[in-house]
Amino acid sequence: MCIRDRYKQEIGDLKYAVANMTKSKDETLIRLTDTYEKEIKQLNSFKAKAELNLKQKSEECDKLVAEKEKIAKELSAREGQLAKLKEGSSVRVADLIVELKAAKEKCEIFIDIANKNEEEAALAKQSSEATIEKLKNQLAVLTSKYLIVKKGYENVVEKLKMIKTCLQRLNKNSVETKAKINSLSITEAVSYTHLRAHETSLHLVCRLLLEKKKKKNKK
Repeated sequence: MCIRDRYKQEIGDLKYAVANMTKSKDETLIRLTDTYEKEIKQLNSFKAKAELNLKQKSEECDKLVAEKEKIAKELSAREGQLAKLKEGSSVRVADLIVELKAAKEKCEIFIDIANKNEEEAALAKQSSEATIEKLKNQLAVLTSKYLIVKKGYENVVEKLKMIKTCLQRLNKNSVETKAKINSLSITEAVSYTHLRAHETSLHLVCRLLLEKKKKKNKK
């Protein structure tokens, strides 16, 4: 083979290699371009999201700044109120100290009065106990007298029952006597002495009761 043919073959090989390299380069360029466009799109999307987030954060930051200023104003106002309250509280504390001292003095006075009242109460208790003992003794005496009176009353009741029985018998006898007198014809008067000489115990009781009744009617 001559040199010219060999050069031609080498030049053909080089052209083929260059053609292959160009084709490969074009494919790589197309692939890189697609990748670049995809990345550009992603970057634009990320940029839009970042701008939106930045806008939201900026708005939130503005709100926080406004709220911070508002809080600062409220804090300054509260500090002023606190200073006023502190001044007023110091005055109020002084007044409370004076009031507490006055209240302490009043408490001491009340304690003294309470001690005196306690002593008086103890004396009154002793006196009341002595009075109660006296009243108990008087009650015992009155109870004994009451029992005596009760016994006497029971005796009087028994005597009254006896007198009632006697009166009933006397009434019965007087009815019988009237019947006898009506059946008899009395021609002579009888003297009071004769009647007294012949009166029975029942007649005596009846006469005494009649005399007592006459005395009461005269009074």
